[in-house]
Amino acid sequence: MRLYSHTGAVAIDAPEGHFEPDEDGGFDGLPDAVFSRLHHSAVKGRRHWEDEVERSERMHGDDLARKRDPASIHDALSELAVVTKQLAALQLAQAHAGGVTVPEDPQDEAAALRRRLAELEGGTANDEPEPKPKAGPDSKPEPKDGPAKPRTSPAKAG
Repeated sequence: MRLYSHTGAVAIDAPEGHFEPDEDGGFDGLPDAVFSRLHHSAVKGRRHWEDEVERSERMHGDDLARKRDPASIHDALSELAVVTKQLAALQLAQAHAGGVTVPEDPQDEAAALRRRLAELEGGTANDEPEPKPKAGPDSKPEPKDGPAKPRTSPAKAG
């Protein structure tokens, strides 16, 4: 099993031999006695060595805590917004370079489409939206004084 140092140890000199870390800082191939002695040692209650499982859990916990931090989330979203703007600018530049005209305002494009449709139909274009349909014969007019009140009849004497 691999052993990792919290203190940045660059070598282990033990009676069992001299050991060098791998590229990721982990010591592999330690004899069981050296592994056990280092893994269980602590200074002022703080352990200075961890095995692969402990390292994986610590790194996962650190990563999870970083991802839940509101400042980290804000920074990531800000970076995403910047990249999105850059991508949009690049696409717009490519469209202009290819001879494609891109409307500046979607409402201008809608007005242009209405005018073109009117020209094709032989009429004139009106940029105003179409009026709402008026009430038909099946619809009841709303009362002017508000909702109708129920009528009460005087109680019969008996």
